[in-house]
Amino acid sequence: MTMLISVLGPVEARFDGRETDLGHVRQRSVLAALAAEANRTVPPAELIARVWGEDAPQRARATLHSYLSRLRQKVEDEHTRILRRSGGYVLEAEESAIDLLRFRVAVAEARRGPASHSAARLTEALGLWRGEPFAGIESPWFDGLREQLLAEQHAARLDLNDALLALGRHAEALPDLLAQVARQPFEERLVAQVMLALHRCGRSADALTQYETTRVTLAEELGIDPGPALRKLYHGILVGDPALGASAAVVAPVAAGTAPDVVPLPVPRQLPAAPAAFTGRNHELAALDDMLKAPSDGNPVLVISAIGGAGGIGKTWLALKWAHDHLDGFPDGQLYADLRGFDPSAEPVSAVTVISGFLTALGTTPEVTPADPAAQAALYRSLVANRRMLIVLDNARDADQVRPLLPGSVTCAVVVTSRHQMTGLATTHGARCLNLEPLPDQEAREVFTGALGQDRVTAEPEAVTSLLRQCAGLPLALGLVAARAAARPDFTLSLLAEELDDVSTRLDALSSGDLTTDVRAVFEASYHTLDDAAARLFDLLGLVAGPDVSLPAAASLVALPLARTRMLLQTMERVNLVQQRTQGRYRMHDLIRLYAAERGRLQPAATKDAALARVAAFYLHTAYAANQALDLECPRFPLMPPPAGCLPLAFRERGQAMAWCETEHDNLTATVKWAAAAGDHTTAWQLPTVLVPYFTMRKSWGDAVAANETALASARHLGHRPAQVWALLSLGFVEQQSQHRFDRAVTRFECALDISRTIDAPWEQSTALIALAEARRHLKRFDEACGALRECLELCRRFGFRRLEAWALKELGHSLQESERVEESVEHLQHSLAILREGHDRYSEAITLECLGQAHRMLGHFDQALACLRQALAICQADGYPWTEAQTMAALGQTLDSLGETDAARRAWQRQLSILEDLGHPHAERLRARLTAARPR
Repeated sequence: MTMLISVLGPVEARFDGRETDLGHVRQRSVLAALAAEANRTVPPAELIARVWGEDAPQRARATLHSYLSRLRQKVEDEHTRILRRSGGYVLEAEESAIDLLRFRVAVAEARRGPASHSAARLTEALGLWRGEPFAGIESPWFDGLREQLLAEQHAARLDLNDALLALGRHAEALPDLLAQVARQPFEERLVAQVMLALHRCGRSADALTQYETTRVTLAEELGIDPGPALRKLYHGILVGDPALGASAAVVAPVAAGTAPDVVPLPVPRQLPAAPAAFTGRNHELAALDDMLKAPSDGNPVLVISAIGGAGGIGKTWLALKWAHDHLDGFPDGQLYADLRGFDPSAEPVSAVTVISGFLTALGTTPEVTPADPAAQAALYRSLVANRRMLIVLDNARDADQVRPLLPGSVTCAVVVTSRHQMTGLATTHGARCLNLEPLPDQEAREVFTGALGQDRVTAEPEAVTSLLRQCAGLPLALGLVAARAAARPDFTLSLLAEELDDVSTRLDALSSGDLTTDVRAVFEASYHTLDDAAARLFDLLGLVAGPDVSLPAAASLVALPLARTRMLLQTMERVNLVQQRTQGRYRMHDLIRLYAAERGRLQPAATKDAALARVAAFYLHTAYAANQALDLECPRFPLMPPPAGCLPLAFRERGQAMAWCETEHDNLTATVKWAAAAGDHTTAWQLPTVLVPYFTMRKSWGDAVAANETALASARHLGHRPAQVWALLSLGFVEQQSQHRFDRAVTRFECALDISRTIDAPWEQSTALIALAEARRHLKRFDEACGALRECLELCRRFGFRRLEAWALKELGHSLQESERVEESVEHLQHSLAILREGHDRYSEAITLECLGQAHRMLGHFDQALACLRQALAICQADGYPWTEAQTMAALGQTLDSLGETDAARRAWQRQLSILEDLGHPHAERLRARLTAARPR
């Protein structure tokens, strides 16, 4: 049984020839995005960007997870699998499983063999196409990929034409050649193939007419003449050159200057020296290979690659490394200009100055150089026309500085580097943008190894690890630190690491005395391009707790409307002082953040305090709104109104609230630490407490224990007894769930119960009784657990706490089940289920159904068990409760195994494993080992 995935046309999957329903277009897009780069791990953020572009929903990650879950069930077989890997997802597939892989392999093999082999393989490759690739799927990423694949298809057709002509099959090829040239009259290689086929078919006059038609079209439409290769072929046909007979090879385009009627031009070699110690960036170099395909590969357009990123990220380093590795691909020369767009000691270079230098390099003397700048630019474009040249435009200020320097010929390739994002150049000239990220740890380590030697790096592993963390993958910082260490071989690396460890002076330690390589000066050059409002936002962002910031949080920080804040962030993003990794979320490189914090501390105290209070209130009030949307009997305490300028969010439905909590998790816990340190103890106890429903539904505990320990300390600091009840309940709950510290949880819950009785708070008292009962159940103190729950039920019925009553009944059923009173447990679970459905609490309904399914399994009622478990799964998959889904899959596997359906049971457990791996849960490793040990041999 085999799975075949097709993307060279409408996206399809066929299992043993039968088409598989891949779901709606977004779900198909996820499969297509993975298939486009099969066997390569794609980060979740990249997948989201590919599928949705700038229109990603708020719950994009949860939706992506749901799509992948469904796709696994539809397309996986023993040779094709969607796997979660470190850093993302990968579609593992053999070549034969995906038509795009088969196409590319066939084309590559065709180019290595004789003409007969090439013709067969190329015919096979082109036969895989069923229409426009990825038809029906729309996003900016797919649009770009579609263009690239159509160019690959066109190149393969041209190669097939060459092979057919070399085999003497010109008559067979001619009809298709004529159709092709009608669609692409400017493609000179194609025109040459048509002329040659016509000549060999005895239609030399038509061949000469085809040349004249092409010459006139090029002159009128582009203002250029045919290239030397086409002119040479025309001359050969005109004089009846016998070398153009049926056995002759196709005339391929040749470099300018080789035809006898062309005066050779100088071949400029302007590239600076290659980087001496280039390390890593293999993925980025491969991306440039894809972007900057040589014209001989059939690329029909001028190819421009724009390498972007923050100052010091290694843009010039990468561009020069790639350029020196590909000198053979550009035999007519290389032009280079440092545009000084962000030079702290000089103004940006004008296009007029650059073009003047290029004209000199191309052999133009002052006597013949026109005085008018526009005429100079036209002369420059004429001199590089039809020449295989590479043009490197380094350190550009913006797209406007670059545009006048672009050639008009498709035979050239252009590499631009800039701290400014080149989206405008992408819009007007189709530039392909490559934004550089910090070096990953292993590649950063190789920088030190190359500069210091393996022995010195190995001798101080802890110091090296510390230095890597302090440099945060910034090549400029890594290079400076490595150079300092290499200059003092008698000094230990630990001394240098100690010097850099103080964040308040780290930028001082990374000073070089040279403005072009001083880390602070490099950042400052970008900072000085900002207007006052953007600079103020940048300064304050350096003081905010957490790794990134959303647009509403940033707007609250500076008390500005969303639209105005977005414009300020875009200004910073254009010069790479912030990055928008996912839509609407902004982060800084660690060293840029230190620079921003330096500037932020210079702001007036009142400005700083008010700004940080607004952003803390934003997180607290939005978390409270999320708690209410999650609808799990929210903690009942009032909040102070948000300060003026704070813009908290509201949520229409539970999924939005859950997605927000997931996205903001790190920022929320960081805000708790900040609030306690800053003396805002109210925020420090309230924020962790309102997050407990989120932790409960996701079982994503992370640093929840530390946050709730802070909450309890702050509640005690305030001497606020209701706050202490909630902090005790929250802390006990997360300790119980994440660390299985049931004895400690019992102590917390008993203390909360005592206080709630003292202050006469029946709702809090009921909640404490349920929590206490669960902890006692885990300790197998079943009678005490049931006693607490019966007391709780009496309170709930007296005060009308219907949902708490349902929870108490569910916990009572669970305790009875574990104490082997299974038949008795069923009645309580069914009663709980009825109340939950009455209140539309789908999350608690799923948990209760899973527990009821387990009870039916224990009683041997397998049909009822399966029905309950499948209902629970339907809720989990529809609403996005991965932890409960994993638990239910485990129960489903047990039930199926009891029925002897071992294959189905194994599939359920495999699905459970996938979810646990996605959640990063520690139980995943144990389950994987168990499944591996039980694998049939």
